[in-house]
Amino acid sequence: MNSLGGIGVQRQQVSPMMPKLSEQLEASKNKVKGVEARVAALVEPDPGLAKAWMNARFRREGREEAMLALVHEVDPISAQELREGFEETRRLSAAVESFRGLCKQLDAANERGEDKILGKFVGQQQKDARIQMLRDIDTVSRGIKAAGLCEAANKFPLAQLAALKDQVREQVEKLDAANLPQAPRLMSAAKVATLEGAVAAIADITGDKALAEGLKAAAGRADDKAAFTRDLGSFALLLDQASSAPDYSMTRMGWHYGYSRGDYRARAQQPFVMYLAEQRLEHSGEAAHAALSKVVDSKAPGLDLQEGLTKRFLDEIGVVPERAKGWKPSMDGIAKALAHEALVPLRALNETIQDMAGKHGHEGDFRRVVNELTQAMVEGNYKDWRNGNAASTRQLRPLSAAQKKAWLANDVRQSIDAPHGGRLTTREEDDVDLLWLTKIGGPSHGFDFGGHCLLPLLSNARTRAVVVEDTKWPDNPAARAYLRLLETKEGEPVLYLEPLQRDFPHRDTFQQDDLDGFFIAALVDHASKKAQALGVPLSIDARWGGIAKFLDLPTKADPKPEFVLAASAGVLEASDTMTTLHDWVQDKDMVIQPHNPRITYAPEGV
Repeated sequence: MNSLGGIGVQRQQVSPMMPKLSEQLEASKNKVKGVEARVAALVEPDPGLAKAWMNARFRREGREEAMLALVHEVDPISAQELREGFEETRRLSAAVESFRGLCKQLDAANERGEDKILGKFVGQQQKDARIQMLRDIDTVSRGIKAAGLCEAANKFPLAQLAALKDQVREQVEKLDAANLPQAPRLMSAAKVATLEGAVAAIADITGDKALAEGLKAAAGRADDKAAFTRDLGSFALLLDQASSAPDYSMTRMGWHYGYSRGDYRARAQQPFVMYLAEQRLEHSGEAAHAALSKVVDSKAPGLDLQEGLTKRFLDEIGVVPERAKGWKPSMDGIAKALAHEALVPLRALNETIQDMAGKHGHEGDFRRVVNELTQAMVEGNYKDWRNGNAASTRQLRPLSAAQKKAWLANDVRQSIDAPHGGRLTTREEDDVDLLWLTKIGGPSHGFDFGGHCLLPLLSNARTRAVVVEDTKWPDNPAARAYLRLLETKEGEPVLYLEPLQRDFPHRDTFQQDDLDGFFIAALVDHASKKAQALGVPLSIDARWGGIAKFLDLPTKADPKPEFVLAASAGVLEASDTMTTLHDWVQDKDMVIQPHNPRITYAPEGV
């Protein structure tokens, strides 16, 4: 299928809009900064107001609302200007971001032809890309209109965007009429658990039936047929996951990846992302084919399969041979990683370390931690590393041996029926699947955008990830929250429950206003049972007092608690509630004071 006719001309016509749009965005941001500076001067004489203003500015959640509420009390005129500035900046930021995505898609469509870029499932992916382009065009148009740029000496006429939109819509209609097949989702480990399943999958992915038949024959010569079947299934999963994996060394961290795990499973990447990954995709396919061909001709097929799988896995996740010297790869460890679709997140972590360091610095420390956790996953001892590294050992020090066992156990389950017809059940995730956990609740913490915020979760034993599964949402957990182990200033352990994060697609699908309350109830119930198992207090957000009462949990107000947060094993710590910062370098113990009021539940006898 050919790319859009005449799209190159459209790219040339819309490109000149970008500089002015960016200029207008900067002007809008500067206007907001000006109002903020004026407010800072007004509140400076009052220490209480000055502190409240600083706290509001550095909040992660509800920042703008908190700022506006405070400014309204001090100077209503400034509050109105600030509100207008926020709204204009949001519109222009969305327009600029959409403009960039639109131009990248136009470039990708033009330069090589999308049938080359998108590969086997070009038709459906073209349709998905076109729909995204329509959204981007609408967003850009709204931003231009809102900023009044279309009035500026006719420099930003909307006619070009309207013409492009008509052209794209026509393509969508044609693609829709073609009744295109959906791109297959990523394969599950169950599909390749047998020799027949693994051979069939390799034949389908490579298109080389002779190679697949040769591998089936090689299995008969293997000394350990069960191990050969496991490793061939792992190789099939590697081929499948690598075939749609972005090249993060090229596209870096950013908002241009899928919002959810479901997007990755559906191979829903933007065309320009896959265009920039094209060379690597070709290398991956050729190298995998060579490794499997060697197995076909081998006198020791089991050993050659293991060697080839190990080399290909390390290469796919961005680990060069020199870095892996001294490592002891485990075939069970690699099989587990691939069964949990770890290839993509491990690649992202290993190839975006400079992005993670960013404003924080400490690139060497980020590199060390990523190296350690990658080695632990390759060697199959990730849980032991996470729970037993030096910083994690310090974090668990307040616990007795029995309490530590209860903390690390994954035996609490709480269930509740929800009004959308699903049953919600909690459990704790503490293994390889943690790599995907922060894709629940939006992209800002995911491995492809905020790997620096993911590292603390991957590295610290003090954090238990509580997930909520929904019978109406079977593919992955519908929500998550962190349960943290902190200390009082006297050195006593206390549990601290962080806010709910729901999977974006789940929230889009089930939009009942009261549904969050049922998820929070399940989480609070789970956390209370964990507190009972350890015999320690539990701190929760004061806004959840009604839910605690519904669960018959007696609580007491704790408006200004202070806790000790032991040093992080993941360079940073990240939290929406523990401080006024969202993420910060945390290489030593610190005293924290949550910025929202808390209430405490103490189990009987505590």
